[in-house]
Amino acid sequence: MPEGHSIHRHAQLLTSLFMGQPVRVSSPQGRFATGAAILNGEVPGRAAAWGKHLFVPFYPLNVSDDVDLGATRIGRSPAAVGTSPVDAPAAHWLHIHLGLYGRWRLGGPGTAGLTGAGITEAPTEDSGMSGPRRGASGTKADAGNARSGRLGVGADSEVQRADLSVADPAANRPKFGSINRDNTTDLEGSKLLTPTPTTRMLMYSERAAAMLTGPTRCEVISPAEVAEAVAKLGPDPVRNEPGDRERFIEAARKRRVPVGQIVMDQAVVAGPGNIYRAECLWRTGIDPLRPANRVSKARLGRLWDDLAEEMRRGVPTGIATTIPDEYRPDQSVEGDEELDRVAVYHRDGRPCVRCGTTVRMEVLAGRKLYWCPGCQR
Repeated sequence: MPEGHSIHRHAQLLTSLFMGQPVRVSSPQGRFATGAAILNGEVPGRAAAWGKHLFVPFYPLNVSDDVDLGATRIGRSPAAVGTSPVDAPAAHWLHIHLGLYGRWRLGGPGTAGLTGAGITEAPTEDSGMSGPRRGASGTKADAGNARSGRLGVGADSEVQRADLSVADPAANRPKFGSINRDNTTDLEGSKLLTPTPTTRMLMYSERAAAMLTGPTRCEVISPAEVAEAVAKLGPDPVRNEPGDRERFIEAARKRRVPVGQIVMDQAVVAGPGNIYRAECLWRTGIDPLRPANRVSKARLGRLWDDLAEEMRRGVPTGIATTIPDEYRPDQSVEGDEELDRVAVYHRDGRPCVRCGTTVRMEVLAGRKLYWCPGCQR
């Protein structure tokens, strides 16, 4: 399942490609036909992510010129809210949760030069591990570039920056692309994104197209329902709003279940999945099987800080690279290629790069947990 850093990247990409442009929306599969009919011809505003949930506001074409499409924010603190969802009654909201099988594919002139998780020509996205491992030379320097977001993204691409700039949405609205008889989109005469039997939603303008397959949720909801959905989620480390660190510590300290289970509880902390759980607990030296209420506030604070730093680092490419530079091998290790990116995730049976103890794996609450029993206490 894609983790929160990937969903924030999706929000940035959709904003950059579609904000301010009237779009055509359809449901080739038919399961989103009613929602597609509502959004068809409307104008997307700034997309927002909260944990593993994606929210995109849509405005009727005849009122969008009077609305600051980039002003809408979703948040709890005054500094982050801006215009809250409940203050934007004119908008319909597209709510997406990819779940285990959901995938975005993006294409069209607006995606020229972009690669990485979710782009048309890229490998299918998994939970954040897809994409190039190293550059042509296969060196540690190339792997470091991947970590900083420089590998696999065009040199002039807006995706290199976590705060994507968006062109003036009111200027030169493009014409729509077209749907061909063979059910492919046609942007500037170039076919792309052929729908499949699982294509839940197809959205396109002249500049770009987005195809969504297999999501757990794909629905049109009201501003009030957006607020209700967000209220059920814990703080998001990528957003890291004022007070979030304290909210996380307080919620975790009330639980007696293993802290490794808490990090996957979206009501406590929204966004982390298996990769960031394993890696950030290892990075902070916390035993994932220790009851959360027996982990000190100081250690939980360091865990939050590490989640925030590492997940934000993964946003520009959608790729999780968490192993500290001092433990990254100079060259790929045959049979242990994932050591380029991670210290313990998927490395059960191999030596810990920090202490040499064999990395272990066991199932916790239905999900595989990876950790080092030697240096996580």
